[in-house]
Amino acid sequence: MTVIQGTNDEAKALRHYQKQDLGAQPASDLFHSQHEVPKGTSLHLDWQVRQANAAVVATQMHSDAGGRGARRATSV
Repeated sequence: MTVIQGTNDEAKALRHYQKQDLGAQPASDLFHSQHEVPKGTSLHLDWQVRQANAAVVATQMHSDAGGRGARRATSV
């Protein structure tokens, strides 16, 4: 049997074994690739969510303040 490629979890020992001992090309498993993708985008997305939440709170405060002022003006 000839091994041409092996899937691993990026552990150095496994990569070495596949490449040196088996003569196979090491390849990462899908889990680790998918796990790395969100790292690049999560901080920016978190910032956007915080900005949106702050905008909602500011709009609600502005809306509440405007509504109270209108009620005071009509009740006088």
